[in-house]
Amino acid sequence: MMYNSIQILLVEDDEVDVLAFVRALKKTELNHLLTFCQTAQDALELAEKQAFDVIFLDYQLPGQDGLKLLKEFRSRGFDAPIAIITGQGDEKIAVEAMKNGAFDYFAKSEINPQTLTAVVRSALKFKVLETERIRTQKALIESEKDNREIVQYC
Repeated sequence: MMYNSIQILLVEDDEVDVLAFVRALKKTELNHLLTFCQTAQDALELAEKQAFDVIFLDYQLPGQDGLKLLKEFRSRGFDAPIAIITGQGDEKIAVEAMKNGAFDYFAKSEINPQTLTAVVRSALKFKVLETERIRTQKALIESEKDNREIVQYC
């Protein structure tokens, strides 16, 4: 699947971390459009207005941590792959993030062109596979429904 421009949302409240992310992303060969915001509320409002191909959430946000925001995204039906980024690596948080629908989890110290390229490309492949899984699941349900109707008429 080809993308004209990969729509990326970064939710990060630290300006230094935003600049590091932007610098690393510029050094990739990804054709992207980066949107960023600093709060969970702004992120939710942006996601209501625009579809994103991948979302990067800082774990430590003012007023709400990234895990709670991840849960809120999922409860509202947003299906974009979401990666949690954090200043301190914590396996417990990583496991919790993955259980709640995060696509990936990594430390801010790992933000570099190679990591961002790998995460974004994996997220795009995941999104394609997830879309295909949902389509196949719907087709299977329809097929089962048709089979039940045929059996009822026999």
